[in-house]
Amino acid sequence: MKTKERIFITSIKIFNKYGYNSISFQELANYLKISRGNLTYHFKDKEFLLKYISNQMWIEFENEKQKTTILPSFENIYNEIKIFNKLQKKYSFIFLNTHLSSHPIIKSKFRDMMLSSVEQNKATILFSIQIGNFKPEAIPGTYNNLAFSVWMVSNYWFFQQRTFGEKESEDAGRMIWSLLLPFFTIKGLKAFKKYFGDKYYKSIGMSFESNFEIMNSKI
Repeated sequence: MKTKERIFITSIKIFNKYGYNSISFQELANYLKISRGNLTYHFKDKEFLLKYISNQMWIEFENEKQKTTILPSFENIYNEIKIFNKLQKKYSFIFLNTHLSSHPIIKSKFRDMMLSSVEQNKATILFSIQIGNFKPEAIPGTYNNLAFSVWMVSNYWFFQQRTFGEKESEDAGRMIWSLLLPFFTIKGLKAFKKYFGDKYYKSIGMSFESNFEIMNSKI
């Protein structure tokens, strides 16, 4: 493995474990067991390294996205959610640090990704209405909000899972389907069950009645 690649891979692991702000450039060199001069030869400072890591992260994300079908569909949204969740785990030091995700090096890319994802969600909803899988909008503005909500759940899912100690093996898929499925037509629900299976459909989440019973038992 070349030194630059080893710095890249090891730095991510160290930042994930200790946090980006907790590790100085000298400490990073110590962990890598190389001199600071050798480290600065490849990356002149920590921000330069952050920019490199960020660029590689987005390249990886775009490469994975291109493997999915271009035709707008909820299946593609689901696949993108899984790709993004995997990315969040690999680069957790970025996604768990709100200050870092607002860093100028990263913020613009986050914004571009958000706008692209929301537009993709809108296109999917529109296409699904056209083919009869999604109900026409009953209240103006609902589907714009829904397109944004789908992105927001996907973006903050990993953060809340890690914060509240939930099972990190679970992605945001079921939560997002619970937002979308009430707007599916009978035809759309049949297509969903055919693709994902009736077992998955029934596993979306605990019923509201069950939650209500649990709440009453604790009073």
